[in-house]
Amino acid sequence: MQSLKLASAFTLGALAALAIAAAAPDVDDDDRDRDDDEQTVQIEIAQIPPKVLASFLVYSKGVKPTSAERITDDGIDVYALESEGDGVDFEAVLSSAGDIIRTESQIAIDTLPQSVRDAIAKAFPGATISEADAVALSYFAVELHKGDRTFDAVAFASGDIELGDEFDGDDDEHEDHDGDDY
Repeated sequence: MQSLKLASAFTLGALAALAIAAAAPDVDDDDRDRDDDEQTVQIEIAQIPPKVLASFLVYSKGVKPTSAERITDDGIDVYALESEGDGVDFEAVLSSAGDIIRTESQIAIDTLPQSVRDAIAKAFPGATISEADAVALSYFAVELHKGDRTFDAVAFASGDIELGDEFDGDDDEHEDHDGDDY
Protein backbone atom coordinates (compact mmCIF):
# COMPACT_ATOMS: atom_id res chain seq x y z
CA MET A 1 0.00 0.00 0.00
CA GLN A 2 1.35 3.41 -0.92
CA SER A 3 1.94 5.76 1.93
CA LEU A 4 -0.29 8.80 2.11
CA LYS A 5 1.09 12.32 1.85
CA LEU A 6 -0.32 15.71 2.58
CA ALA A 7 -0.98 17.14 -0.84
CA SER A 8 -1.48 20.83 -0.07
CA ALA A 9 -2.96 23.38 2.27
CA PHE A 10 -6.10 23.31 0.09
CA THR A 11 -6.71 19.67 0.77
CA LEU A 12 -6.42 20.15 4.51
CA GLY A 13 -8.67 23.21 4.38
CA ALA A 14 -11.24 21.47 2.20
CA LEU A 15 -11.29 18.42 4.42
CA ALA A 16 -11.70 20.56 7.53
CA ALA A 17 -14.55 22.49 5.89
CA LEU A 18 -16.23 19.27 4.81
CA ALA A 19 -15.88 17.77 8.27
CA ILE A 20 -17.39 20.90 9.82
CA ALA A 21 -20.26 20.83 7.31
CA ALA A 22 -20.87 17.15 8.00
CA ALA A 23 -20.96 17.75 11.74
CA ALA A 24 -23.24 20.78 11.49
CA PRO A 25 -26.70 20.38 12.92
CA ASP A 26 -29.49 19.43 10.55
CA VAL A 27 -31.27 22.48 9.14
CA ASP A 28 -34.63 22.52 7.39
CA ASP A 29 -34.50 23.37 3.71
CA ASP A 30 -36.45 26.58 4.37
CA ASP A 31 -33.69 27.78 6.69
CA ARG A 32 -30.82 27.08 4.30
CA ASP A 33 -29.74 28.99 1.21
CA ARG A 34 -29.73 26.16 -1.34
CA ASP A 35 -29.19 25.89 -5.03
CA ASP A 36 -32.42 26.20 -6.99
CA ASP A 37 -31.84 22.84 -8.64
CA GLU A 38 -31.46 20.81 -5.43
CA GLN A 39 -34.53 18.84 -4.44
CA THR A 40 -35.11 16.84 -1.28
CA VAL A 41 -38.00 14.38 -1.34
CA GLN A 42 -39.19 12.17 1.51
CA ILE A 43 -39.54 8.64 0.12
CA GLU A 44 -41.09 5.43 1.38
CA ILE A 45 -38.74 2.73 2.67
CA ALA A 46 -39.94 0.50 -0.20
CA GLN A 47 -38.63 3.12 -2.69
CA ILE A 48 -35.02 2.89 -1.46
CA PRO A 49 -32.87 1.33 -4.23
CA PRO A 50 -31.79 -2.22 -3.27
CA LYS A 51 -28.04 -1.40 -3.34
CA VAL A 52 -28.59 1.61 -1.07
CA LEU A 53 -30.70 -0.38 1.40
CA ALA A 54 -28.25 -3.31 1.45
CA SER A 55 -25.33 -1.00 2.19
CA PHE A 56 -27.27 0.82 4.90
CA LEU A 57 -28.14 -2.48 6.58
CA VAL A 58 -24.46 -3.46 6.65
CA TYR A 59 -23.37 -0.18 8.24
CA SER A 60 -26.32 -0.01 10.64
CA LYS A 61 -25.62 -3.59 11.77
CA GLY A 62 -28.97 -4.78 10.48
CA VAL A 63 -31.11 -2.00 11.95
CA LYS A 64 -33.71 -1.09 9.32
CA PRO A 65 -34.21 2.53 8.26
CA THR A 66 -37.20 4.38 9.69
CA SER A 67 -37.07 7.35 7.30
CA ALA A 68 -35.55 8.09 3.91
CA GLU A 69 -34.96 11.07 1.65
CA ARG A 70 -33.75 11.29 -1.93
CA ILE A 71 -31.65 14.39 -2.54
CA THR A 72 -31.09 15.37 -6.17
CA ASP A 73 -28.58 18.06 -7.09
CA ASP A 74 -27.20 18.69 -10.56
CA GLY A 75 -28.68 15.38 -11.71
CA ILE A 76 -26.93 13.39 -8.94
CA ASP A 77 -29.10 11.42 -6.51
CA VAL A 78 -28.00 10.59 -2.98
CA TYR A 79 -30.06 9.01 -0.25
CA ALA A 80 -30.24 10.11 3.40
CA LEU A 81 -31.49 7.24 5.57
CA GLU A 82 -32.11 7.23 9.30
CA SER A 83 -32.93 4.57 11.84
CA GLU A 84 -34.16 5.26 15.34
CA GLY A 85 -35.18 3.01 18.15
CA ASP A 86 -33.89 0.51 20.67
CA GLY A 87 -31.48 3.17 21.90
CA VAL A 88 -29.67 3.19 18.55
CA ASP A 89 -29.77 6.25 16.31
CA PHE A 90 -27.94 5.91 13.00
CA GLU A 91 -27.92 8.13 9.93
CA ALA A 92 -26.19 7.64 6.59
CA VAL A 93 -25.92 9.46 3.28
CA LEU A 94 -25.26 7.05 0.42
CA SER A 95 -24.71 7.34 -3.32
CA SER A 96 -27.27 5.77 -5.63
CA ALA A 97 -24.80 2.87 -6.02
CA GLY A 98 -24.89 2.28 -2.25
CA ASP A 99 -21.48 3.79 -1.47
CA ILE A 100 -21.24 5.50 1.91
CA ILE A 101 -20.69 9.26 1.81
CA ARG A 102 -21.35 10.10 5.47
CA THR A 103 -22.46 8.26 8.61
CA GLU A 104 -23.51 9.53 12.00
CA SER A 105 -24.31 7.51 15.08
CA GLN A 106 -24.96 8.40 18.68
CA ILE A 107 -22.25 7.19 21.05
CA ALA A 108 -21.84 7.01 24.80
CA ILE A 109 -20.18 10.11 26.19
CA ASP A 110 -17.58 8.04 28.02
CA THR A 111 -16.39 6.67 24.65
CA LEU A 112 -15.29 10.13 23.50
CA PRO A 113 -11.49 10.31 23.36
CA GLN A 114 -10.03 11.91 26.49
CA SER A 115 -8.42 14.62 24.32
CA VAL A 116 -11.88 15.62 23.04
CA ARG A 117 -13.34 15.72 26.56
CA ASP A 118 -10.37 17.79 27.78
CA ALA A 119 -10.67 20.24 24.86
CA ILE A 120 -14.42 20.64 25.46
CA ALA A 121 -13.85 21.24 29.20
CA LYS A 122 -11.22 23.88 28.40
CA ALA A 123 -13.29 25.61 25.69
CA PHE A 124 -16.56 25.49 27.64
CA PRO A 125 -15.77 25.65 31.38
CA GLY A 126 -18.61 24.38 33.55
CA ALA A 127 -20.54 22.85 30.65
CA THR A 128 -21.39 19.17 30.55
CA ILE A 129 -21.68 17.02 27.46
CA SER A 130 -25.24 15.76 27.14
CA GLU A 131 -24.98 13.87 23.84
CA ALA A 132 -22.26 12.80 21.43
CA ASP A 133 -22.32 11.57 17.84
CA ALA A 134 -19.56 9.88 15.87
CA VAL A 135 -19.51 11.33 12.36
CA ALA A 136 -17.57 9.75 9.52
CA LEU A 137 -17.17 11.46 6.17
CA SER A 138 -16.03 9.26 3.30
CA TYR A 139 -14.19 10.85 0.39
CA PHE A 140 -11.26 10.26 -1.89
CA ALA A 141 -8.30 12.64 -2.12
CA VAL A 142 -6.72 12.46 -5.57
CA GLU A 143 -3.84 14.15 -7.29
CA LEU A 144 -4.31 15.10 -10.95
CA HIS A 145 -1.76 16.05 -13.60
CA LYS A 146 -2.32 18.09 -16.76
CA GLY A 147 0.81 19.06 -18.63
CA ASP A 148 3.27 20.41 -16.08
CA ARG A 149 0.56 21.30 -13.52
CA THR A 150 -0.56 19.25 -10.54
CA PHE A 151 -4.01 19.58 -8.99
CA ASP A 152 -5.61 18.24 -5.83
CA ALA A 153 -9.22 17.15 -5.69
CA VAL A 154 -11.61 15.69 -3.18
CA ALA A 155 -14.20 13.33 -4.67
CA PHE A 156 -17.25 11.79 -3.05
CA ALA A 157 -18.85 8.49 -4.01
CA SER A 158 -21.86 10.45 -5.28
CA GLY A 159 -19.73 11.95 -8.05
CA ASP A 160 -19.40 15.37 -6.43
CA ILE A 161 -15.89 16.76 -6.93
CA GLU A 162 -14.07 19.69 -5.37
CA LEU A 163 -10.86 20.93 -6.98
CA GLY A 164 -8.02 23.00 -5.57
CA ASP A 165 -6.77 25.06 -8.51
CA GLU A 166 -9.08 25.08 -11.48
CA PHE A 167 -8.05 22.34 -13.86
CA ASP A 168 -8.40 24.70 -16.82
CA GLY A 169 -5.71 26.96 -15.43
CA ASP A 170 -7.60 29.52 -13.30
CA ASP A 171 -5.88 30.36 -10.04
CA ASP A 172 -8.91 30.03 -7.75
CA GLU A 173 -7.90 28.49 -4.45
CA HIS A 174 -11.05 26.41 -4.21
CA GLU A 175 -14.21 25.92 -6.16
CA ASP A 176 -17.10 23.67 -5.26
CA HIS A 177 -18.25 22.25 -8.59
CA ASP A 178 -21.71 21.31 -7.38
CA GLY A 179 -22.43 23.62 -4.46
CA ASP A 180 -23.02 20.72 -2.10
CA ASP A 181 -21.59 19.70 1.24
CA TYR A 182 -22.45 16.03 1.54
